[in-house]
Amino acid sequence: MTQLIPVLTCAGGLGDGEFFVLGDRADVVIGRSRTCDISFQRFRKFLALPEMERKQRDDFNSAVSRRHLRIIISGSKVTAENLSSAGSFCNEVRFDSTREHDLKDGPLQLRLGQAEEKFKISLLTPEQVEALVAPTQMPMGRGRGEPRTDNLPLPFAEDPTPAANPALTPSPRGDGSRAAPMAPRGGSPAGGPSITFAGPGGRKSLPFTPGDEMLAFLEGANAPCADRGCGVGSCHTCKLKVLKGREHVTMITDYDDSGLEKNEILPCCSSVKGPVEVEKG
Repeated sequence: MTQLIPVLTCAGGLGDGEFFVLGDRADVVIGRSRTCDISFQRFRKFLALPEMERKQRDDFNSAVSRRHLRIIISGSKVTAENLSSAGSFCNEVRFDSTREHDLKDGPLQLRLGQAEEKFKISLLTPEQVEALVAPTQMPMGRGRGEPRTDNLPLPFAEDPTPAANPALTPSPRGDGSRAAPMAPRGGSPAGGPSITFAGPGGRKSLPFTPGDEMLAFLEGANAPCADRGCGVGSCHTCKLKVLKGREHVTMITDYDDSGLEKNEILPCCSSVKGPVEVEKG
């Protein structure tokens, strides 16, 4: 009997044409934050926008929460858990807690708040997945130019840059590489950026992956200086004071900096490209 594979596809808006092959027992989060398994800020259409336009995408900044929806796969069954005060929609019916659906009864339609992007989770055969992947591939191997030695589509071949979430295979790019849904958490290379903050045992420094959202990283590290707020740079609840390395902090989404001192930042909208030391502002 052919084993069916759950696949999440997106239609409309920034995610149009993106797809993710979900493994059994997949547990993924969709949202605006770059640290989500499926992030709106990592969609190809978003990355193709000019930098200023990316900063001004209020249409999804206001509609989609940093961590908006969690998807859990168990065989053919899907559990959708809303994580946002904006709510989520299952088959165009709003829900604020959880919804369960058996894909054997048909595909599941999902939408995050009032976002124009619509997601569909379906069960596909391996042949259907191959047909989905084939147009996005180029006949290139793992050696960046070496001929491929197999005829397998990328989700079933060894990937030179595996996704951080092993139960999630994002759609390949046109050059054969993947759009990593989330920056790997293996730490930055020697000489790469790090964040120093006050910890229970004094000051603690941890390696940081450039491009990650700073607040989500601090929350994951249980940093005492990490306060959750609106996530869009309006409430200033998460404000931090940069003691060293202010020049290494970069904005990944625009925010209202009125009322902030020169050495203060909002980590919910910031990343780092070099070592910084911070404390609660």
